[in-house]
Amino acid sequence: MRFGNACAHCFHFHPFDRIAAGVFNFSFGSAAVAAVRKFTRLQLTVHLEIDCPDEFLEPFARAGADTILFHPETSSDPLRTIERIRLLGKSPGLALQLSIPVSEVAGLLPFVPALLLLGVPPGFGGAPINQSIFEKIRQARATDAGRVSRLEILVDGGVNLSNAAELATAGADHFVCGSYIFNGPDPGEKIESLRQVLLAVREERR
Repeated sequence: MRFGNACAHCFHFHPFDRIAAGVFNFSFGSAAVAAVRKFTRLQLTVHLEIDCPDEFLEPFARAGADTILFHPETSSDPLRTIERIRLLGKSPGLALQLSIPVSEVAGLLPFVPALLLLGVPPGFGGAPINQSIFEKIRQARATDAGRVSRLEILVDGGVNLSNAAELATAGADHFVCGSYIFNGPDPGEKIESLRQVLLAVREERR
């Protein structure tokens, strides 16, 4: 997706319900993913913040999702959910609320390539990032020891240009952004500014 000369590499969908997320504004379903899939070859990531995620894996997979993330506390058997996502031909990942420590899911991380960390409470856009996220990213990055490949860490919520470098330095690989990008006259400029931050930090790691 392009905004001027900037390019986003992924569409991120965040369906949630009030049971799992504890909020009262509802999101969208698999039809929205299917509609977007008709017009793009970009990766479509679906973050299921819903109760009983296994019931929704197949609809979102059929709709065209490439990656499906879920909250392990919403599944009766997270390892089975991970395997089901793989059997559907999709890439599995975990998502963590602010209140859940990385240590609580350490046993599951070797089975997934990606971990999404929420930087704000679920519900409404525009909330400031919670400062605890920086240490949480570092803790997640520390689990790379012993992995065959680097854990992809996504940060969702509260990301902007003022904190992007610190997030990336702590170990974040990808930013999930809504309000920062679209609350302004030039979304493309916002995307490009964040992309340049990530590229600069990656270059420093080499």
